[in-house]
Amino acid sequence: MKTIILAGGSGTRLWPLSRDRYPKQFIKIQGNEESLFQEAFKRSLLLSSIDDIYVVTNEKYKFLVMGAIDEIGYNYKEENILVEPEAKNTLPAIYAGVNEIIKKGNDSIVVFPSDHMIANGEEFAAIIKKSEALTKDSIITFGVKPDGPNTGY
Repeated sequence: MKTIILAGGSGTRLWPLSRDRYPKQFIKIQGNEESLFQEAFKRSLLLSSIDDIYVVTNEKYKFLVMGAIDEIGYNYKEENILVEPEAKNTLPAIYAGVNEIIKKGNDSIVVFPSDHMIANGEEFAAIIKKSEALTKDSIITFGVKPDGPNTGY
């Protein structure tokens, strides 16, 4: 299984902590030892080898990605950071990642936003692993049951 981590964005949703040059996924929130991005990267390792993890980001966050991964003790190949030529939103970022991965062969792909909090990463990964067989014929989405309307992603 391959993993795509989406690590773009504009840095405006958690202002004033989050900024254009330092968006929320790279901030250590509420005294956590790791940022949301670092947690997403470590969750990805429960499903994929480090060589099968791809990060889609923009040019200004590329070195934040490398620094965050280095900080948690992993040696990560820079060529697995896929830099978008232009920010277009979530679906084009996913497409860019998938397009790059399928050049190397056919495999299941899981996509993670880098700014979500997931309390139990091991349980989450186990659910994804159990569902992988369904990806042969389908696209699967996982989410939290909504408790009200919201137009945000």
